[in-house]
Amino acid sequence: MKVRSKSIPVIIDDVKYYEKFKMTRCVYYNVESDLPSPNWVLDHDRKRIPLYIYNLSGIIYKPFGKKIYFNTSDLIKDYFRKIDKIENIYIDMNDIWLPNKFFSKYIRGSVYRIKEKLFLKAYMFREGRISLEDFLDICDAMSEKMVFYSEEETRAFKEWSDHQIDDAKKLYQKREKLALKYLTE
Repeated sequence: MKVRSKSIPVIIDDVKYYEKFKMTRCVYYNVESDLPSPNWVLDHDRKRIPLYIYNLSGIIYKPFGKKIYFNTSDLIKDYFRKIDKIENIYIDMNDIWLPNKFFSKYIRGSVYRIKEKLFLKAYMFREGRISLEDFLDICDAMSEKMVFYSEEETRAFKEWSDHQIDDAKKLYQKREKLALKYLTE
């Protein structure tokens, strides 16, 4: 994959083909905290800004280190593991909608990278800050090059997801007494 900066990885979750809503729902991961957290410092333009953070939310767009995309499941696992170790911080999943025209494949689980400018408009639409009509007009004016398929990340996220399912099954078997019981008629 060519190096492309300032893009966010999203995963296809659902595709709609309604006459007035031909849109694809994409999910993305973000880091969140809904508890007040003192002693934060924001480094911006070589200035350290001390902050008391409340309702932190940041979109995950690249792994830790110099890599700019998640080309292995280990990079994803490493990211999640590092975040899980930080008190009062967690990883969440959110979604955006984009017109179907931006996607070459509509396979659930496929990873695409969306350039920042389009992602921000999709986020504004999701939050109700722009109407569907305005969002579609904005998208019509943008090139399909704003979204590109990420084959390596698709493989990495699938492998990571498969491992998550396997781990959950193993954990369930170890703690079967805590599992919800099924009612039979």
